[in-house]
Parts: sequence; C-alpha cells; structure tokens
Amino acid sequence: MVDLSAAQSATKGSVVEGTNAKQLHAWPRFQRYLTSIGLHSDPYLDSSSQFQRSKILSAFAHALREGRFGNGKNGKTIKSDSVRSTLDCISQAFKLADRPDPRLDRDGKFTLFKHRQLRGYNSLDPPTNPQPAMTASLLRQFYTTSLSTFDRTLCELFIGAVFSAMRSCKCIQVSGPRRTKLEKHFFFRNCRCLPHSDSNLHKADCVSITFKLQKQDSKHDIITQHCSSDLLLCTVKVWAKK
Repeated sequence: MVDLSAAQSATKGSVVEGTNAKQLHAWPRFQRYLTSIGLHSDPYLDSSSQFQRSKILSAFAHALREGRFGNGKNGKTIKSDSVRSTLDCISQAFKLADRPDPRLDRDGKFTLFKHRQLRGYNSLDPPTNPQPAMTASLLRQFYTTSLSTFDRTLCELFIGAVFSAMRSCKCIQVSGPRRTKLEKHFFFRNCRCLPHSDSNLHKADCVSITFKLQKQDSKHDIITQHCSSDLLLCTVKVWAKK
C-alpha cells in the first residue's frame, strides 16, 4: 500500500490560513444544499453522471447567488465573483478527494452553461466602487500627525511597503499568517554593499530588498529602490531605520 502521509503533510504549507478558511466555509454550504435536495449521503455525487454533477453545481451556484446560506447581508444578492470563488473551493475539494472537477464538461473545459450563468450574474452586478489609491501626500500627513514613536514607526513601515512592495502586508504585522516573507535587504553606496552596522546607511545610493517567498510561488524576488531627495518619503532612509 502506498503511504501518502508525507505528501499530504507537504500540501499543508501550500496555502495560507485565509485560503483554508474560505474552503472550510464553502464545503458546509455545499453539504447543506445537497441535504436540501436529498443527496446528503453522496457528498461527491459519485452516483451522478458528469452532466448531472454540472447541473447540480449550477443550481448550487444560484442558491448562493440568492444568499440562501447566510452568506448574504441584508438580503443583498451575492456578487458573481463570490459565487465563482465558492465554486472554485468546491472544485478543489472534489479534486483533493480524487474526484472529477464538477465544473468541467466531457472535454475538460468549463461548461458553456456555467460560463454563461456566471457571466449573466456579472452583467447584473452593480458597478464596483474603486478604492482610492494611497497618495504620497496622505503618507506624509499620517507621519506629521503621529503622536508617538510607535505611530511614526508604523508610518515608516507603510512608506517602505508602498514604495518597495506596494503591499502593506509584506512589511507590517497583519492578522493571520502570510506566505510573503521578507528575507533580507542590502544597502549599496558607490557600487559597494554596506554592512548593516554602518552608521551611514541612510546615505546609501539604493536599497535592495529580497522577498523569500510570495503567494504566487515566486521566490527570492529582489526589489531595488534608489535614494531620493525627499527627507521623509525616501525608502533608503526608511529601511535604514528599520
């Protein structure tokens, strides 16, 4: 008998807790739907044909759309992206159980009916409200209104995140684990790497930051930022204080 315990343990680190949480929320909803149609004893629809599995998943998608599982707020219709995300989680559960993907047809493609269903939902969704970008002037305002050393340090980390990574969770503490890890950073002056003990790090020409791992599985990406004349919004000076 083949022992897959080591392989299974290796899969645990492939996704972060947030992704696992989404999957854990999706599967009980699917089970509740199967119970409502009398299929609670067949969670992976083994007794159904590929065509039937696809139709059942489409019906489940519409139940999600209508917010029948407590996933809607104040009676609002669930957006197409959320429906699609839940179907993706159900698909992953099927594949992890060594079952065929219920979203696909006999040709291994996303079924035309389901594609049009989700596209129809998307066309009926209200327009999204784009979030305004964080500007440099806003970062400067945050810093100038800081009341403590702790607040100023947080502002400096935000500045480093915006200019070096464009993602705050790469450089500051956020809730839950993240796959993106900052590994090391180097300062250079006149093409020479400066030791971190150098008292003139803030005068370096540039700083290079290495990210050990990112959620898209890219490893050891290096981001380089050059020194600027701005006394506050200069990433070299910010990282020199870190």
